[in-house]
Amino acid sequence: MIHPTSMNPSHSGSYSLPPLPESLSAFSAQQIDSLHVPQNRVEIEKQELIVLATLPTNDLLEWELKKSWEGLGL
Repeated sequence: MIHPTSMNPSHSGSYSLPPLPESLSAFSAQQIDSLHVPQNRVEIEKQELIVLATLPTNDLLEWELKKSWEGLGL
């Protein structure tokens, strides 16, 4: 389970990588409501860097294709 405090560096003083995420379908409504949502550009950029750093294959082409498809609403 992902704990919201593990994804928010302001709570711990130092930042560590979060555990691998579970399928969102396994989360309860309460767990989804408690997830940390980035509030500013710095937090958003940190989240993007975490995603890039934790890609299983570091396949940036796959990542860019996924972003492109999401941008098209597919």
